[in-house]
Amino acid sequence: MHSKILWSFIFLGVFLVDGFAQKIETDLPNTKPKTNPASYYSIKTPLIPQKGNFSCWAATLQMLDSKNSGGNNKENTAPIRTDSLSKYLNSYKSDRYARVSDPGWGKIKEHLAANKGLVTYKYFNEKFAHVFLVRGFQEADDTQWLIVNDPWPVGKAKITALAFNQFIRPFNGNQEYVAMNYSASSKSTSLKSEPVFNIFSSSSLKETLPVIYSPPLVKVDPKKFKNIRSKDIENLISLQIELFKSFDPNLYQEMKIEYNPAKDALSKDMNSLLTLNQFTNTVSFLKYDLKASAKSDYIFDGLKLAFINANKNRKPVINITVEYEPKSSNPYLYVSRFEKYSTSERAEWDKIEKDFRVALNNPSIKTILNGSITNDKKSSVNKHGPWFEDDLQDDDEVFEIEDISILPLFGGMVYSFTWPPFDEKIVADPHRQLKMGHKAIFISNSGTPYYRLSEAEIPEWGEIVEKEIKIEAEWLGVNRLKNDLDSRQEEIEKLKDRANQKKDTPVPPRGSSGNKLDKPNSDEKIR
Repeated sequence: MHSKILWSFIFLGVFLVDGFAQKIETDLPNTKPKTNPASYYSIKTPLIPQKGNFSCWAATLQMLDSKNSGGNNKENTAPIRTDSLSKYLNSYKSDRYARVSDPGWGKIKEHLAANKGLVTYKYFNEKFAHVFLVRGFQEADDTQWLIVNDPWPVGKAKITALAFNQFIRPFNGNQEYVAMNYSASSKSTSLKSEPVFNIFSSSSLKETLPVIYSPPLVKVDPKKFKNIRSKDIENLISLQIELFKSFDPNLYQEMKIEYNPAKDALSKDMNSLLTLNQFTNTVSFLKYDLKASAKSDYIFDGLKLAFINANKNRKPVINITVEYEPKSSNPYLYVSRFEKYSTSERAEWDKIEKDFRVALNNPSIKTILNGSITNDKKSSVNKHGPWFEDDLQDDDEVFEIEDISILPLFGGMVYSFTWPPFDEKIVADPHRQLKMGHKAIFISNSGTPYYRLSEAEIPEWGEIVEKEIKIEAEWLGVNRLKNDLDSRQEEIEKLKDRANQKKDTPVPPRGSSGNKLDKPNSDEKIR
């Protein structure tokens, strides 16, 4: 009898504890990622880079294995209009979409599953129309990604997982696509027009009941939101890392990413957080004038990006792009793409930044830049990723590189940034696309030219830029040690001369002696 009572109390206790545990679990927010089965498919297609600034369409046709590509993927290939491109795609028809909801996710999956890629012609800004190949999709836990073979940048190419809403979004933020007017070449004055978003496919991609896709997101307060911060996106990145584990390992193999979700562990690297602005208005870039505003960000329309690296064994493997979507009543942050780190814009910027800091060790370059040094110096700590070493050793103060921006253009990205001692934004043109001639402030050891933003000239649509730019041996670091010693000795001699002048003659007003060591007036700029 006593044992029956004891067992009754045990069963009752287990029942109460289990019920209490279930009550706690239902009250807590659902922080675990969903376990919907992942869906992945990719067409076996070679990745072919474009050989010229405007041959993206020809490289895309090569990847599609079009018999009519005609070997057009060359350095001097001219840009092509959508109407002309359709002539090379006999079995594909052109759809000029009017609304964001027109190309449906289900129809796109069906088309790809039939082992047929999608040729996409899309404008990313007023001066950058690009053709690329969609060859696969990835779908898991309410996320929708398209696997893209991108022939750009020139001579490189890359594979990217692009969020579906980023794929279909117009560059100007409207819900309806508009025609783009452009001049076919710098010598032509007549304007021509074409759709800003066009998919060439063998069947219609329009859904009967269109649904606008919303990715996993973090809502932000538009009144308080100014910059993407680590705390704004940390949970979003954590969720994305968890989602990576559910993806098919074959996906990473196709994307050339060295990651096996069944065996490898990825860690988020919040120390690698890099926030930047992206030019979506090229006209503002052309009309940049330092005197028009003291703010360094007035030339942008507010579109912001953040790059975060996912590390394996403390080395970056995947670069994740978080984007700010302001063109809605409820602005939000979302993951817009992920890709192999070594071929990402983030990796290219890391090289640019290191290249610039190495250049600052050249006394001649430092003299040129410090000629416009300001009185309100600001010192700060350099924020590199843990794998990145700073070569700048002998500066009295370390200045943070600020206001980093990128402009998608022709053969690759053009970068701009602010270095506080210098009086204007600096433009780095690693792919040598700007029409600057010999107007560079300096050319770094790797050959990347740097300019003042106010002097930057973007080529007209269809104009081929001559890439041969004379590079002085001094900037390339030839006989670097000799150059450094000569520069230091020259500075010492000039200081001695000025000391002797002070003994015999009155000191002339600043800037009147013509001496290069004299600092310019506030209205002067070193050109």
